[in-house]
Amino acid sequence: MDGWYLTDKLGRKFALQGSLNSKESKKFKVRNSSAESMQLGNSGGRIVLYQPNGEIEASVYYNKAQTGETITFS
Repeated sequence: MDGWYLTDKLGRKFALQGSLNSKESKKFKVRNSSAESMQLGNSGGRIVLYQPNGEIEASVYYNKAQTGETITFS
């Protein structure tokens, strides 16, 4: 996954690292350590997965979650 990255609805990046086997899932913690860091809005947004060459691989929109709700993307 080295070179792949995620962006939020404002285009802020989160670099991915490590490996991922076929049909395997992986969790990532997204922390807003700075204003330039990827952030997931509480009221909804968009997450985009990019290949190392900058092409979009996948994209998902999400809506506002209820208190304590976990949103799972598949």
